[in-house]
Amino acid sequence: MTLLVAQLTFIALWVPLAGVLSVILLLKYCARHGAVPVGVGIVVGLVWFMSMLVPVLLPLDVAEMTTERCKSEASGGEDVNCAPTRADPEFLALAWHVGYWFCFSMSWLVLPILSSYVLAGAFSVKKRFFFALRDRLIFFLVIGVLFGIATVLLVLRFQLSLQGLSGILVSLANVFGVFVSTLMLSYGLIEVPKWLWKSGDYEAKLQSSAIRATYTMERMEEAKSSMALALGNINAVMSLYDKSKKDMPARKRKTIKKFIRLVQAEVPNPDSGLTLPKAIQDEALHCALTEDYLAGLRFKVKKRVIEFRKVNYLWKKRCVEAFELQDLLQWRTGDFQANSWVGSAFLTIRAYVLPVFSRIAAVTTALLTMAIIWSEATLWTISLPSSLDLSPFSYFMHRLHPPYTVVMLFCFACVLYLYFCLFFGIFRFRLFMLYELVPKHTDPFTLVLNGILCSRLLIPVAYNFITIMHETTYSISILYEGAATSMAMTRIATLHKGMDKVPVFGVSFNLYFPAVIVLFVLLTLCRVWDKIMNMFDLTKYSFEGVGDERLETFGKQLLSQERNKWMNQRHPEEDARINRYMSPSRPSEEDPISDSEFGGRQNSNYSYEVGSDAEREEELPHSFEVQNEMNSPSLRSRQNGEYRQNSTADPLQGPETNQGRSAYPTEPTELEAFGEEAPPEGTQDIADASRKSKKKRKKKTKKNPATNSDDEFEF
Repeated sequence: MTLLVAQLTFIALWVPLAGVLSVILLLKYCARHGAVPVGVGIVVGLVWFMSMLVPVLLPLDVAEMTTERCKSEASGGEDVNCAPTRADPEFLALAWHVGYWFCFSMSWLVLPILSSYVLAGAFSVKKRFFFALRDRLIFFLVIGVLFGIATVLLVLRFQLSLQGLSGILVSLANVFGVFVSTLMLSYGLIEVPKWLWKSGDYEAKLQSSAIRATYTMERMEEAKSSMALALGNINAVMSLYDKSKKDMPARKRKTIKKFIRLVQAEVPNPDSGLTLPKAIQDEALHCALTEDYLAGLRFKVKKRVIEFRKVNYLWKKRCVEAFELQDLLQWRTGDFQANSWVGSAFLTIRAYVLPVFSRIAAVTTALLTMAIIWSEATLWTISLPSSLDLSPFSYFMHRLHPPYTVVMLFCFACVLYLYFCLFFGIFRFRLFMLYELVPKHTDPFTLVLNGILCSRLLIPVAYNFITIMHETTYSISILYEGAATSMAMTRIATLHKGMDKVPVFGVSFNLYFPAVIVLFVLLTLCRVWDKIMNMFDLTKYSFEGVGDERLETFGKQLLSQERNKWMNQRHPEEDARINRYMSPSRPSEEDPISDSEFGGRQNSNYSYEVGSDAEREEELPHSFEVQNEMNSPSLRSRQNGEYRQNSTADPLQGPETNQGRSAYPTEPTELEAFGEEAPPEGTQDIADASRKSKKKRKKKTKKNPATNSDDEFEF
């Protein structure tokens, strides 16, 4: 029993824990309102479950390898003390093979088909499945032809056996994983220590929050415009149905009516608390009402509703984060009072203790980053005639001979850090917004993409860590020349052993390509990518949280006016945040107050105004409403105004009256539309259509049931 303690711990503890974590993540991130099919959730949950086993299976594999080598040295007559075997080698080999080929089949076969399936808007499972097969058929044919040609050439030229086909598959999958992970790690390895260091600088974090608020507001504007177009298309469909239903056969009319109701069902109910924009139509609908057209419209509406909900959630989240940072800075100056000793202790820890730990973590991760970059850059030196081993990780494993537990903890910490840096770079890169996970608002397509991401990258990153430790079969054959055949190997290295026979994309690629990370790191340090994107006004492809002074100024203004609105309207998010640990003075209903009166002194860096009414209209006209012509200028084009400080006037609301409301009789602005106020007149026509239709049909049925027919379908 003692011999298999690590194996039993892995099976009895970590496997159930990984399953529970997968379920928790699904429940946390899946979009509500039935947007995520059960089958999609099960498949993505299984992929996440298998991916979570990798960071534990790898340290266990490496630790068992050190034990086997120690015993082989002891059998050779050396006097060494070896740790007992804690896991069956056959179990480790089986676990790696099952996990690897499960992730391989999911990432390159099942999940691509599933991604097309969730994109299909057809009204039946069968039609969506066949759409997915047709959509991916060309992709699979092209990949299959290329793989067949490459296999034939390699077999004829290098005398590869049929057993080497698995080595070709492994090498090609590894090339993709190493290429993508190197790009993203070059950003994450540099930015994670900087992010940890700045975590203790709350003023810098507040500036970053302002920039992110600007990006979120721009995204909110785009989501509102897209949603308005979708609602306009539904209105156009309903109008076309009313005009053409008399000419339709009864069976087709009934079918089209059912499909239109399914499209309407995707629109949020007015009672859900989400205010929809006014429907607009960019062009007249000149097409027949067919099932395919309505299926495509249904998919567009569903996707845009999820994005609409997601951006609304992100905007509230950005506001809460910024408000808490501002309150924390003011609490440190004595402007806020905690409502209890618990709140005071919480604020003390956050204001003075956490910054110290964040700086320590920043220094530690910076050292680890330098070690990783140095090891990646010098991997190729082992192939020199002198066989230079310059990797500090290899020195730790082959020279220091650490004990079993230390090896496990060291490998576990390093692999987790690599994974954190990898996903940090991916989720910060705004071009990869499709991979974004937002609690309770993640659509099924994004979940599937995240499953593909995990299954394609996690094992190649783990193998890359084995590579920088020089624990691959190629490295061991050089470091232990003459004894390589008798040396114990990790099971993940044995699994990738077939790559040694593959030219170019095998050993050579894994030794030489990681050195490119040095170039990418230099580009990251110099902000070359962000500068290029700013030069061509393509900041939506830059990394999140990176911006200039204009974005920061505009974001601070947005946050300032949003805070005023929350306080004046008794916003529930603001009440919950204040009641948690603050006890500021509260505003009255008759006399709304500014931020300068809330909680004491207002920081002058976060309140802005435009001098006069004319300037206010010139700087920020009522541009947050959706224009009928859909040619509203972008949000970034309205961020060039110069704002004077120390006032709480709201430039988006127009001149204020004595009641604190805008004097302009215009439609609500973007910020009002996403608040808690009642929706403006005309915004509920789409969402109320089905309910009104049912009520009218019920009334008609009561009066004269015999006259009620499908022709009375109303919108």
